[in-house]
Amino acid sequence: MTKNADGSYHFSWLHVDGKTGYLVDEQNCIVDLRGFDTAGTEFGDGVSGFTGLTSQRLSWFNSLFKMNYIRLNLNVGWWNTNVYVPNAQMHYQAWIQQWIAWAEENGDYVLLTRTNEYTIPPCGGSITTCPSQAEPSDIDDAEPQVQFNTGHLLDQTLAFWKSITSLYKNDPAILYDDWNELHDLNARSWRAVQVTLITTIRSINPRSLIMLGSNDWNNTIDPLIDGEVPDLLYPNLVYDWHIYDGKSGTWDGLPCQQGNSYMWAHWGAESSRQFSFAQSHGHGAVINEWGGCLDDPNYNAALSSYAASHHIGMAYYTASNVVNGSWTALIQNGLLAQAAYNEFGPKGVFSPEN
Repeated sequence: MTKNADGSYHFSWLHVDGKTGYLVDEQNCIVDLRGFDTAGTEFGDGVSGFTGLTSQRLSWFNSLFKMNYIRLNLNVGWWNTNVYVPNAQMHYQAWIQQWIAWAEENGDYVLLTRTNEYTIPPCGGSITTCPSQAEPSDIDDAEPQVQFNTGHLLDQTLAFWKSITSLYKNDPAILYDDWNELHDLNARSWRAVQVTLITTIRSINPRSLIMLGSNDWNNTIDPLIDGEVPDLLYPNLVYDWHIYDGKSGTWDGLPCQQGNSYMWAHWGAESSRQFSFAQSHGHGAVINEWGGCLDDPNYNAALSSYAASHHIGMAYYTASNVVNGSWTALIQNGLLAQAAYNEFGPKGVFSPEN
């Protein structure tokens, strides 16, 4: 990614180096993705902590971190029906496209993430019921195999990907996260779903960089490592882990409980085994959720230093957890995240390794 004379950015198409598993640009220079998740662009009022978001506010946020990456969480049902978002004062597709435009104006790659699916509209205005993040939308946990065997949710997801990929198929700044935190389906079904998702996106955008987790809430890629199912032999795939530190306490006056993720609970030999499998098999590696409401300095330092030395991408969950409510200053989480991202090079400057 380079900055043009007019202040806009030129984005390079990214791909995975088949020998190292590192993300590289068109000149085969290593690109370390580091940035933040949105949360609330897929549930609640569809806006959440980003009310009044402007390109200038996002520019201020970008100036505080060595970042080049936004993971944008999306609601399949809202996109497919193009529901009106009262607190954004526009329809959902326009709101998401505005988010993407602002991110690109600030030099950020954008990961489009299929996070959930339901048709309960976002609250705001005369709509007073806000759908929660935990709505039973991704999968009917009581009958997960029925959902996938009938193709119910998969069909809606494929319609979503055909629509949004067609819009951005010629945009190198757009990356794809095909289905966030799949769970409660066996390895064989998971692999079949992944093949369908990957081939659908690639039929429209053959150059797409696609990120994906396993069938256990993005905790491991054990089905592949253990040989339960064959590896996915597609180029330009990036395997994704979500790693939380297990802390509990009070954050912003409210109780907070962070899950103790498998990778952090087994940090060391097991985490190295997971990441090494991906990269040694020609896939990229990314930690697309880390941090949260309560950060631990040792955890932050361990993840960021390992990611920097092994060229693993990172997206902090979430952007609104590192600033105060008025988006005017960093809080303690933000200072820790800022220090973590200092492990990486400056914004827009690629690693000197080639």
